[in-house]
Amino acid sequence: MESFWALLRRGYDGAFHHSSKKRLHRYANKCTGRLHARVLNMMVRSVVGKRLTYSQLV
Repeated sequence: MESFWALLRRGYDGAFHHSSKKRLHRYANKCTGRLHARVLNMMVRSVVGKRLTYSQLV
């Protein structure tokens, strides 16, 4: 959660330059999507190349 607020703050300072309350939900959704993509990418990297047997699955 801490990295989400840091990502939102960096986006505000760097890319957005100015934000309004009217569009704050859009900035938050964009940062949330980036965070979820990063987490998903890390999960995929940890699984790639590893074998999943039937006994582990059941």
